[in-house]
Amino acid sequence: LKKGIMGLLIAGILMGLLSSPISAVFLMLEYGGLALVYGYALNRQYSFEKVLALGTLIAVIGTVIVMALSLSVAGVSYWDMKAEIVAMPGMMMDTYEKSGVLDILVKNGITKEQLQNTLNMAISLMIILLPGIYIISAIITAILSLLISKKVLDKMKMETVFKIPKFRDWRLNWRVIWGFLAGLALYLGGDYFSINILSNIGKNLIFIYIIIFMLSGAAVLTF
Repeated sequence: LKKGIMGLLIAGILMGLLSSPISAVFLMLEYGGLALVYGYALNRQYSFEKVLALGTLIAVIGTVIVMALSLSVAGVSYWDMKAEIVAMPGMMMDTYEKSGVLDILVKNGITKEQLQNTLNMAISLMIILLPGIYIISAIITAILSLLISKKVLDKMKMETVFKIPKFRDWRLNWRVIWGFLAGLALYLGGDYFSINILSNIGKNLIFIYIIIFMLSGAAVLTF
């Protein structure tokens, strides 16, 4: 682990010299921790499921930290970013009008008001699900990093205790369903009692689990 930390620091210094110190820090936070955890877990001969779970947790934490620091360095708050996203439908409508796309849509029976409402709904949903989108991207990063690491280690003839199962053999632990049920309860409870923050947390949990269940379903279909 000490050698890994030293290697990470050296890599960070090199990245800082080749690009910029801020970019190096962001890259180290987002991927450095993941590399250290995978190295430690593989050295301890952890199982595939345990390695992936640890990697996913670290990837999510790293993504949240990098997102917060990025906004801080840029001098932009979450509310500023939200305001820019909210303004997007108006900008898109202007673009559609100037490019003639709106006229084509109107000829096909879609009114300007309908298009505006659809865009507003899509942007509102995207704002609510933004945390979930970041978490999903972190999970994908963790999975891809582990798959690539395994391939590299195999090429280097370095033995690891676990074997990555074929995609069709990927299974979810039955306990995973409790997270989905918690998200559903938060969404329904927040909606019933008009507590937006609980409702939004529930929606994000449901969104994350829908993506996970889709992957699990895709694995079943490959049989």
